[in-house]
Amino acid sequence: MLKRREVLTLARQDAGGGEKPRHKPFKDHEPGYVHTNIKHLPQVPDEQQKRYLYDAIDRAMHRGHLKVRHSQSAKYARAFIKRVEEKVPCWNL
Repeated sequence: MLKRREVLTLARQDAGGGEKPRHKPFKDHEPGYVHTNIKHLPQVPDEQQKRYLYDAIDRAMHRGHLKVRHSQSAKYARAFIKRVEEKVPCWNL
């Protein structure tokens, strides 16, 4: 469908013209390099509270651990990190 409508995908943008690609590949990391985030989730109409997504992702192994909470306090962040360390001890957070 994209070809039919002449929409350029990233692969076709990179292939032509010698222009610099718009995206950069992820760096290669050793297993155990863990990236953590707290992200605000959009509020759906039937919810009364905001929600936050806590995530920890091993960049080399492409494995992750997620938890949704109603607060982004330090207490919840510490509990999340502790839980990840218990579940995946090889990550060494």
